Amino acid sequence: MPLKLALWQTEGHLAEPSANVAALAKAAHAAAAGGAQILLSPECWLQGYNVPDHCVDLAEASNGPSATRIAGIAKENGIAIVYGYAERDPASGAVYNSVQAIGPDGAFFANYRKTHLFSDFERGLYRPGDGFAPPFEFLGWKIGLLICYDVEFPETVRSIALAGADL
Repeated sequence: MPLKLALWQTEGHLAEPSANVAALAKAAHAAAAGGAQILLSPECWLQGYNVPDHCVDLAEASNGPSATRIAGIAKENGIAIVYGYAERDPASGAVYNSVQAIGPDGAFFANYRKTHLFSDFERGLYRPGDGFAPPFEFLGWKIGLLICYDVEFPETVRSIALAGADL
């Protein structure tokens, strides 16, 4: 079955998660109206990528308030949403560069923490993830999650493929 993706390349509102979620609602509506089944946002989109003074303070749990709002947007528009964000682990307090996938019914599909951090900038803000999220199934596709620099390592992509990912 074909899968139509909407890629949302946006600078967003730096250090303003609420404004970004409001903009996402409009983008999700437009993407769904155009027939897309998944809307993808950029790395660290929720808080902004280059906001080192705010990143740690704005980091949220994978089931935090923004995730809940994004799940509602996905359900309201009947579209899956994959978004990048700074994730705070509630147990350890560690902050990760993460991506989360939410289904069109608002259910959480997968969360992945970037394993290969790029540059001293990222290594100064985030802890590397300790493994890969298993691929999730959506409309007959098995989808694996990686973030930016992760794809520069053949072993990373191979691992996701060997785990069954089609995409």
